[in-house]
Amino acid sequence: MLKQDVYNFIKNHPNGVSVKEIYSNFTHIPQGTISNRLSNMVDEGLLERPKRGVYKVTDFCYWISKYSFE
Repeated sequence: MLKQDVYNFIKNHPNGVSVKEIYSNFTHIPQGTISNRLSNMVDEGLLERPKRGVYKVTDFCYWISKYSFE
């Protein structure tokens, strides 16, 4: 559930969102847990880190979620 919530939060910021903003939106979750999830999502290709401390949904994932093939 955390992974999906974080992903959806970041997806709503197509130009990227700072890790501080992510932490402030999920104050009930330890920062270490969020950091681990972010790193995992980068490794999985769901997110990219365009610069230090900023995350965004990869262009491919954003395109897929925007143009569903249903």
